[in-house]
Amino acid sequence: MRFPDTYSAYDGESAAAFLDRLRFPEAARDLALEVFARSFFADPREFGAGELVAMFHTYFLGSAEGLLFDVPDDDYDRVLWEPLGRHLHGLGVETRVGARATAVQVGADAATVVVDGQARPADAVVLATDPRTSRGLIAGMRGDGLQAWQRNAAATVNAPPFAVVRLWFDRVVDPGPRRLHLIGPDRWAERPGVRTPSPRLVLAGDWVRCDYPVALMERAATTGFLAANALLEEWGVAGQDVWTVPLRGLLGRR
Repeated sequence: MRFPDTYSAYDGESAAAFLDRLRFPEAARDLALEVFARSFFADPREFGAGELVAMFHTYFLGSAEGLLFDVPDDDYDRVLWEPLGRHLHGLGVETRVGARATAVQVGADAATVVVDGQARPADAVVLATDPRTSRGLIAGMRGDGLQAWQRNAAATVNAPPFAVVRLWFDRVVDPGPRRLHLIGPDRWAERPGVRTPSPRLVLAGDWVRCDYPVALMERAATTGFLAANALLEEWGVAGQDVWTVPLRGLLGRR
């Protein structure tokens, strides 16, 4: 394994086909495949093998705690979002909740975002929306050199609507419910990354290509840091260090 090359090495192969090829024991698949595929809202037959290998790499080689998570001792608004909002406001940041962005345009020296019908100038834009919203905003951009990038963005997909429900039953349930789809075995290099054809626009989110072996929540956070770092680099300002597990497998050739 050597990331990010590992992602492209499994282009076109599903996680299920990958484990078939390895003759992976059926009894171990619920642990080794279903957990990761479901965390991506994907059917194992549509879940990319490269994503599965990245999860193996991260959780089984790079995480001392395995699948242990830290959780807050109160609701997220009280312990996370409200303190963060107060901190940002103290730095002069304006937040607008419930506003609707309908257009983004980028030029050589500035960018413009149309919010609730009002054009607002900006030095740069971090587009951190879901794939469907991002596709609409990206498709509406005008400028030279954007067409190939816009086609790659248009090829992304959203997961269908879903709900998380916890149920307890007094017997074994039907093992064949419908599963959701999101990230498949499509060509990794063609997925839009953080950087775009314009230095005034960067992308962030769990659907954005990231060269590190990360899952959805980690990818959203990591691409957020990378997006900020890309803009800061343009302005000659040091960014935030991003740490990752080793990008080469323990048994890989040097």
